[in-house]
Amino acid sequence: MFAGPDVTGPARPFESTRPLERASRGRPGTGARLVQPPGRAVWYVRFTDRSGRTKERSTGHRDRTEAEGALGRFDPAAGTFVPAAVEGRSAAARAAAGRVWQPEELKVSEAIARYLERRAARLASVRSISYAAERLLEFWGERPLAEITEESVAAYRQRRREGYDGRAGVKNATVNRELMVLRAAIRAVWRSGKLARLPGFPTVNAAPGRDETMSRAEVDRLLAAADDALPHLRLFTYLAIFTAARAGALLELTWDQIDFAHGRIQLNPPGRVQTAKGRAIVPIAGRLAPVLAEARAAAEQAGTLALPLVHWRGRAVKSVRRGFRKLAEAAGLATAGPAKVTPHACRHAAASIMAAAGISMDMIAQFLGQSKERTTRRYVHLLPDYLAPAVAALDGKPIRQLRVVGGAAVSLAIDNPGGPP
Repeated sequence: MFAGPDVTGPARPFESTRPLERASRGRPGTGARLVQPPGRAVWYVRFTDRSGRTKERSTGHRDRTEAEGALGRFDPAAGTFVPAAVEGRSAAARAAAGRVWQPEELKVSEAIARYLERRAARLASVRSISYAAERLLEFWGERPLAEITEESVAAYRQRRREGYDGRAGVKNATVNRELMVLRAAIRAVWRSGKLARLPGFPTVNAAPGRDETMSRAEVDRLLAAADDALPHLRLFTYLAIFTAARAGALLELTWDQIDFAHGRIQLNPPGRVQTAKGRAIVPIAGRLAPVLAEARAAAEQAGTLALPLVHWRGRAVKSVRRGFRKLAEAAGLATAGPAKVTPHACRHAAASIMAAAGISMDMIAQFLGQSKERTTRRYVHLLPDYLAPAVAALDGKPIRQLRVVGGAAVSLAIDNPGGPP
């Protein structure tokens, strides 16, 4: 048996009962309040989301007064903080909405404020984007767009990597995501016709992809270990392998997304905005079906059908990393280094197994809920006939290519009149 997951716990000591009632902001009686959990130096906002779950968000402040300021900018409906640039926009700034700006005139704070005001309702990752906006504004806030240069981007990257003002340093991938928010904000203002020209934006190099994956034999070992694990961890592992979904989607999965009658799983819940990290509709695999049926019966008996599928002791699970690491160890899989097996490795393993079986890149992309181009870049080298026709052409041999016929991969021989003599 393995250690239980991190879950949203009961109320802790040192919490302020002062509700978020600020008449000037028109958000009284939301129930959000400040708490300072034992052993933590910073204050958190504890609130109840739309589904009735109790959650916490860090204010990032150790000082109570500063934390109360963050509390005043917290939006419980979105589960995130409203950046000060949006909340504090002056009437004069709003009145100038019809003006067309030059990059030397428009401030970064104004561009981000416009982006969040107009796009936040259509963005699924409001919390992460608002957090990125806060960090960007701390550095560029009142500076014009024209000052976003290679030098200033390099300075921002160094500041975030090394940490500042008591904040820990972050990974390069996190900095890249924040810079992508800045670029999106600038482009949004330009597309709206409020920016005279689109200023150049320094290239943001993507972080290298992780190599974590598993062979079919390793997947079988992991599933065998999962059969002896805690019920929530077993269910998560089977879902991760047989739906190829990301951990976040699986931890949010509810029973109304499981269609037993038609044998399908709707990974994107109703009402959620579909993002670039798509959530597909996938069939229920034969090996997954009995595990789901068993979990459903247990939920009915325990009266926990209103909870997500993956829950522990009557509460939603926030992370399975600790339990999954122990599960990987029990299966004899790597838990450290570049080849370490994490929950996300299940997604790569599923795609790799499909590619090795000759499944088309288009079908794999649909299963993963992402673009065919991205899928091809990552998995095309695993196809059984990867570049084989090209080598056959050079050898002057008959070219054999896989074609999908009636859903099956069939090898076809093609004449090679252009081969060497």
